[in-house]
Amino acid sequence: MRWVVDAVTEVAPRIPVRDRDTLLRHHDGLDGDALAERLIRNAALVTAGIGAAAGGVAAVEWVATPTLLSAPVLLAAETVAVVAVEMKLVGELHALYGNPIQGNSAQQAVLLLHSWASRRGVNPLSPGGMAAVLSSAARKELRDRLVRRFGRNLSTFAPLLTGALIAGYLNRRATNALGSTIRRDLRRYPVIDAAP
Repeated sequence: MRWVVDAVTEVAPRIPVRDRDTLLRHHDGLDGDALAERLIRNAALVTAGIGAAAGGVAAVEWVATPTLLSAPVLLAAETVAVVAVEMKLVGELHALYGNPIQGNSAQQAVLLLHSWASRRGVNPLSPGGMAAVLSSAARKELRDRLVRRFGRNLSTFAPLLTGALIAGYLNRRATNALGSTIRRDLRRYPVIDAAP
């Protein structure tokens, strides 16, 4: 799990999060909840595809039993990929609802990780700021969330292609739930005017 946590924290600053204007341009002017639904749906389809692909690879590994030794690597890679897609979704939902995650790429990564792990939107008005996010409790929450995600991805290794179907379904359901929770949470925060 330490490798997964390290990989996720390494990937987080490199996740390209589109701003609100770019999102509107890329989705033909779709806005508000309709655009949020589209973002959540697209992310859910991508994570389902990742799960299905990993399940397909796992099905091949059942044929050549020695290749099952690579199972932990496959599970870790699937977990990191799914978490990266979900963190991008979290960042874009923040941008869409007028609360873009601020700071340099490292600060944004920490806030995205915290928001993903806690299943909460980043409230720009909350006291404590970065210090609260970097607490040991927040790091433990991130590790615990990654362990749960990793465990969910174990379904990838169901025999034959059932792992692909189950993993795709579970990833899609989890991403939909995350997106809906973050969207609901962001609706409660006041919109921050992004204009200078």
